[in-house]
Amino acid sequence: MKKLNNFLLALGSISSLAALPLIAASCDKTNKNDNTNKAPETDPKNPTNPSNSTTPPADDPSATTQKADGENVKKLKEQTEKLVKDLTEKIAKIKSAKFDNDKLSKLKDDEKNKLGLKNLKDDSTFKKLQEEFTKELEEFIKDLKEDILDKIEKKETIDEEEASDLLEHTKPIPDFVKEQFTIFEKVSK
Repeated sequence: MKKLNNFLLALGSISSLAALPLIAASCDKTNKNDNTNKAPETDPKNPTNPSNSTTPPADDPSATTQKADGENVKKLKEQTEKLVKDLTEKIAKIKSAKFDNDKLSKLKDDEKNKLGLKNLKDDSTFKKLQEEFTKELEEFIKDLKEDILDKIEKKETIDEEEASDLLEHTKPIPDFVKEQFTIFEKVSK
């Protein structure tokens, strides 16, 4: 009973802390809406409002931000589509790979390849690694499609910072996959 009370107490304190970002985010949105809904004050002596002019302002910072944002989003979409295509091709190659014991023994003799191949012993471990790697890649592709491509296609807002963070986050992935894929190439027929 004591353990249950401690668990409930800990869960209660954690859940209240977890709600803080949501409360802060909703307060942030409220402040922005209050500022944008206010009518601009006009001078009683000069009734014209400079914001109602028909000529666009020369330096509109929001236009450049949207343009830069669009470029990052477009670059993110292209990079993600390329990565999904590349990973799909690699999955097909990994699934069709067949274990070659002769190649494995030659690679194990080479000192620099021992680290990546020490757990690979026979056809059954190769198949297990093959299944695990393809499963992880398929899940990763699914996440990429859901998190990035679907969000872009639904035209949900992705700000410039988020797009650049996602671009940086996905850069090392092809190198990691390539490194793992070379192991399959080295020990397969």
